[in-house]
Amino acid sequence: MLETLPPGGQAAPAGTSAAGPAEPGSVVGEPLPAHSSILRPACEKWNQQWLDWTPHPGNKAPASKRAKLSTEQAVAGGASTAARADVPEIRIAVRSAHEVAAAAAVVKFAYTGRVEAGSITEALQVRQQADYLQMPRCMEACLALVKEKLQGSGSSAGARSSSSAGGGDGGGSGNGSSSAEAATELFRCSALWPDPANDPSFAAFAAVVTEAKRRLVAHFGDALAVLDNAELFNQMRALPAVGLEVLLESDDFGTDSESSLVLMLAEWMKVNYSSTDADTRRRPCGLLRLVQCSRAYLDWILPALALDHHDNPDSQAGWLPITLDQAGWLSKYVGASGAMKEALWEERTAGGGMPEGWLNDRPHRQCVPPAGLTFTCSASQEDLLKEFGNLGEQQCSCVFPKVDGTTDGSIWAMGLEWYPQLEYTQGDANAVMLLSVRVPAAFEVESGTVHRLNDLCRPTESLRAGLYMSKWRADGRRKDVRICSFASSDIVRFCVGSGYDLALSGAAAPPAPEQQRAGEQRPAGEKQQEEQARRAPEQQQARRAREAAVATQWAAYLKDGEVTGKVVVLPREDTNQQ
Repeated sequence: MLETLPPGGQAAPAGTSAAGPAEPGSVVGEPLPAHSSILRPACEKWNQQWLDWTPHPGNKAPASKRAKLSTEQAVAGGASTAARADVPEIRIAVRSAHEVAAAAAVVKFAYTGRVEAGSITEALQVRQQADYLQMPRCMEACLALVKEKLQGSGSSAGARSSSSAGGGDGGGSGNGSSSAEAATELFRCSALWPDPANDPSFAAFAAVVTEAKRRLVAHFGDALAVLDNAELFNQMRALPAVGLEVLLESDDFGTDSESSLVLMLAEWMKVNYSSTDADTRRRPCGLLRLVQCSRAYLDWILPALALDHHDNPDSQAGWLPITLDQAGWLSKYVGASGAMKEALWEERTAGGGMPEGWLNDRPHRQCVPPAGLTFTCSASQEDLLKEFGNLGEQQCSCVFPKVDGTTDGSIWAMGLEWYPQLEYTQGDANAVMLLSVRVPAAFEVESGTVHRLNDLCRPTESLRAGLYMSKWRADGRRKDVRICSFASSDIVRFCVGSGYDLALSGAAAPPAPEQQRAGEQRPAGEKQQEEQARRAPEQQQARRAREAAVATQWAAYLKDGEVTGKVVVLPREDTNQQ
């Protein structure tokens, strides 16, 4: 039978269920008839229980006779009141009713030599129960099943999947799940892993964890792929802390700059802060290689995060446990050289020092190829007409082309948000194509100060990139015209665009009358209302003429009702200095 752990009894394996344990010593589950000839050879604990069996009260038969009454039958589960007094019982200790399925699966393994589990979580729950019962063959079969699910293969000898198998409340992946989903599940149920310090079987399990890490890193690829792809972005934010740590600590997980990994962690914190404790949050923070951050982070964002942690250490604004002294040392050290850099290094432990990971200068894999990463963008003709077709004299307006296939229409690189824009001033023969940058919204949290850097328009180094507009020839062929390029040594300011002229064609649209620009009718008497009604067709015609002039100006760039372009992000000139 299955019973909960009595006070002072031998510890049963800890479950992962949120349900509380039953009263210690109580019996859970239904009676499960079984055969002693099967159970006793399978488990020494069961064999010992058989030998030490104590009859129910009221059974007066001699012990030798009691044994003969049921030499081939035992009870492996169920309430004692449901079992006959002369039938031996084998009891399996569990912490709650949620572990009954795993315990029953261990009994079934004794008969079939196979583990039935519908997910990695269930397989590890069965393994934990088998470990408690000291059944190494069952533990090996559970590990084989976990390997199968990581590889996305079918059943193998000694282990098989069963969609009907119960056990556990974990969100296990089915047979059709990808290996990345299986790896994520493995890290999500890390509480079921064997103890590396005390479990001799951990070495075999560690090999499975290593393979899961490799698959997880291969799935996510690099920080820019995660930040600029909505599907990967959402998967990253759903990772358990242990899974995120795998990405941050791997040299094979690529990035353009360590700053992008800080941003990735900030995005994860934004949705996971309230559901994690301080120790869980501190571990991934300690894996950031802050000494490799960009100047924007070293000069502005890390000091602002340090201020937030100083003022609000127990709130989401203070999620990064960095002090003002540590932020100052990092900025000074990275910018120093020669004797000054050596002197600063000698003082790195002053004031309590900092996590070793922050000083790790071993770079992650550079994810931006020499030819760059291309991000296409587009804006509709309607947007151009709306913004540029109703401008007053020398009035300026902007259109923001949407970057295709990214999380929110912008480009995430160097830990910042970059976005192209088209700017036009009424009457000019040229427009301007710009690249602008701002501190990402991930840092916009209550009581936080980081996002205020946008209002201050702080200067920082530029993204190395090229801006292009697609121009269409008379024969319908496209030519991508480079408008401007930026070097890492160029200076940009938060929320202030930098760019160059974009030549337009045709005459500029005349300015719109002030009243028409306002889009409203002023209070008027009856005669004035009649005059406005009389002039309405004329005003509409004038507006259509202005919009036609705008369309003519942009005709060389318009195709199928939109203008298109691209931003090519290039690696820094010195990729060793992040």
